[in-house]
Amino acid sequence: MSDIIAECRKLNQMLKESEEYRKYVQARKNLRANKDLYKSLKELKRLNADIHNYGGENRFDELTKMMNDYDDLLHNAVVSDFLRAESRLSGLVREMYSETAKDIYFDLVSEDD
Repeated sequence: MSDIIAECRKLNQMLKESEEYRKYVQARKNLRANKDLYKSLKELKRLNADIHNYGGENRFDELTKMMNDYDDLLHNAVVSDFLRAESRLSGLVREMYSETAKDIYFDLVSEDD
């Protein structure tokens, strides 16, 4: 197992050296330099999560209203650069996880077994 962990550490270092991660770190730094933008984006992300996790029957209407309310923020260059970089890094990490777990099947024993 130590060989697997050693390889994971190498992969971690490769990820940190990737263009996607470097761009994300720079975009995050740029966003955090403006406390108001950072605070507003955190608020938007919290609201978005609340709507997706706890939204009622009018989830589409709630999302539409949220997008309208935060339109200026979403069109801010610093915010859009951050969101784009975050999305690219997230996609890369998801793809890494998918490839790592490909063809690995793990079943838990349940009370029904």
